Amino acid sequence: MTSKTFRLPDQPCPSCRENSLALTESVENVDYFGSVLLTTIYCAICGYRDSDVSLVEVGEPSAIRARIDSRKDLAMKVVRSNSATIRASKLGISIHPGISAQGFITNVEGVLDRMQQVLEGMIAHLPPKRRRRAKVVLANLKKARQGKLSFVLELRDPSGRSAIAGSDMTKIKKRPLSKKELEKLGNIR
Repeated sequence: MTSKTFRLPDQPCPSCRENSLALTESVENVDYFGSVLLTTIYCAICGYRDSDVSLVEVGEPSAIRARIDSRKDLAMKVVRSNSATIRASKLGISIHPGISAQGFITNVEGVLDRMQQVLEGMIAHLPPKRRRRAKVVLANLKKARQGKLSFVLELRDPSGRSAIAGSDMTKIKKRPLSKKELEKLGNIR
């Protein structure tokens, strides 16, 4: 592991507004994926922290699909770069990267947990019709987390820095993104 820390002079912390930000970058070797870049910006005064994760080697724009059929499949590892869209069509969920999207390393169950937390946080603020639909999606998420509902998890990454890996690689397929798919993602190359 190689780690470097840099002070960010004249960069105010988004939380406390003090010029006390530092940036730490480290490269770690992660099973199945190889070298991964971990980047963290933090404030020594108030404790603000913002992190990102991505594969060091940039690949071609790609779609990676993992077939999840059992509780065991929930242990598949997921590296999501900050540019990747996550889809679980059967569950009715798509997560598109925004301006403050972060990369992360987790497993399929962790992705489902993140989806569930976001949906639970939004549900009270939705109009009645969308709230009913969200409750159906939540019920399906819970079944999927228990390994009782099969689905496909897909990452579409125009940067090629995301991946899915597990003990049964026959359940994981990777293909290049088409020019049309890149246009839909807002990334024309």
